[in-house]
Amino acid sequence: AMPAAAGGEAEQRVGVFVALAGLLRDFQVDPGPLLAAQGVELQSMADPEARVPYAAIGSLLASCAERTGCDHFGLLLGQRASLSYLGILAEIARNSATVGEALCTFSVNQHLYSGGGAVYLFQDGDEITFGYAIYHAGLRGCEQIHDLAMAQMLSGVRDLCGGQFQPRIIELSRHAPADATPYR
Repeated sequence: AMPAAAGGEAEQRVGVFVALAGLLRDFQVDPGPLLAAQGVELQSMADPEARVPYAAIGSLLASCAERTGCDHFGLLLGQRASLSYLGILAEIARNSATVGEALCTFSVNQHLYSGGGAVYLFQDGDEITFGYAIYHAGLRGCEQIHDLAMAQMLSGVRDLCGGQFQPRIIELSRHAPADATPYR
């Protein structure tokens, strides 16, 4: 299990959140004050191996969406993801015999990266269902986290497949967005 932060809080490995400051700047939003309001220092978000409270991540993503006026902010952050943000799990995935083996390894070990959500993987013949579930109760920003996770997983699978992967279907764990265009 992932170590708890001071006070027993669940933690999240920074990983793809190193791209957060740049995305906020693309929207002409200064990331420092926005992060500070969530109790997160800008410097701590520069190291993919750093840990931050999981609850702060949800609240931070919700605040980013509100401040930028971009309802699909989590999706945009997830699109900036690559396997390299996964550290050692990326190396294991890249050296797996098959994409299925890489996904299985990631789903089994992902708990080391997140203390508030989990990747799940189901295989039925040639069909694989790969997803993310939040188990941190009472969390703000769940829709943004799910959008981020979905886009990050898609980016990772595309990396493993040399960019040639097209999912058969993507299901979102959120209310229907007002504008579905960015999701297409």
